[in-house]
Amino acid sequence: MTKILIRSRIQKAFSKSALQYDRESDLQKKVACALLGKIAGANDQRKIVDLGCGNGWLTGELKKKFPASKIYGLDFASGMIALALEKTPDLKMLQADAAALPFKNNSLDELYSNLMYQWIFPMNEALKEAHRVLKKNGTLAFSTFGSQTLQELFLALEETSDHWDGTPAFWPRKFLDAQEIARHLSLNGFKNVEVDYKVYRESHKDLYHLLLWLKAIGANTRSQNLFFGKDHLLRASVYCLENLYEEGQLSVTFDAIFVKAQK
Repeated sequence: MTKILIRSRIQKAFSKSALQYDRESDLQKKVACALLGKIAGANDQRKIVDLGCGNGWLTGELKKKFPASKIYGLDFASGMIALALEKTPDLKMLQADAAALPFKNNSLDELYSNLMYQWIFPMNEALKEAHRVLKKNGTLAFSTFGSQTLQELFLALEETSDHWDGTPAFWPRKFLDAQEIARHLSLNGFKNVEVDYKVYRESHKDLYHLLLWLKAIGANTRSQNLFFGKDHLLRASVYCLENLYEEGQLSVTFDAIFVKAQK
C-alpha cells in the first residue's frame, strides 16, 4: 500500500470521526495534560504550531501558556479543522500535512503535538519537515504512542490467526519504541533529545467495543495491515475473555512516549 493511499485513508477516517472523536477522546486529553505539564509557558512573542491539533483543545491551552505568541493549529483532516474552528474561533487553524508543512525554512520557534506522530508513516518525513521549519535551537515537543500500545489487541489477533507454512495471516505494523524515535530524531538533525514515558490502562467491555472505540476516534486506520474476518474476530474475542480480562473487562495498554528535542 502506497504512502499516499495510507495517508488518504487516515485523512478520511479522522475527518469522518471528528464529532465522535470529540466525545471519545478522554485518553487523548489525559496525555495532552501530561504533555502540557512538561511545557514551561512564556510571555514573550513566539511563533508556535500545534501539529495534529484535532479538536483544538491543546491549541487553546497553548495560547494560555503563551498569551503573547502567535499560535497555529494544524491538522490534515478537514473535519477536525472545522471542529477546532468551532471550539476556538479566535485561533488560526490550517489544514495541512505534517509531512509537508506550509511554513518557510527556519520560521517557527516551537512545535508541539499530541498523539499525532504515530499515524505518520514513515515518521522520518514529518520529523524532517519539523526540523526544516524550526529556527535554530527551536523546540519540538510531542507525545506519541509507543510499541506496547494495544499489545493486548495484537496478542489476541496473533494468537488466533490462521497459519500457512508457518507464516501468520495476521501481520500488523506496530508503533515505534522510544529508542527508534530518538534515533530518527538524531538522524534528522535534532539534538538534546529527552524522552519520558507513561503507561495508561483503558478498560473496555470486550474486544468488539474496543474496536468500536478505535473506529470512533479514527484510529482504525492504524490497522491498514490488519486483515481478519468475523471468524478470526470471534476467536480473538474468546481468547481475550479467557486470558486478558481484568475485573470483568478487557484492560488495554497505551504506552505514551513524551519527547522533547532542539534543532
